[in-house]
Amino acid sequence: MARIFDHGHKSTLALRRRKGFLLQQIDVPADLLRASVVERVGRCGKATCRCHHGGAKEKKSA
Repeated sequence: MARIFDHGHKSTLALRRRKGFLLQQIDVPADLLRASVVERVGRCGKATCRCHHGGAKEKKSA
């Protein structure tokens, strides 16, 4: 189980140093890509679609 630390009273420099130390402990593959997953839900624009009549909304992921 992960340990939780209270860092509320530490300086920004101390937190950045801790972050650097923790990142050095992780074995990161050279071909790793950083990314974000975003899901947007909205109407598709078709008047007869179920998303306009209370049905499931169209999902767009990136």
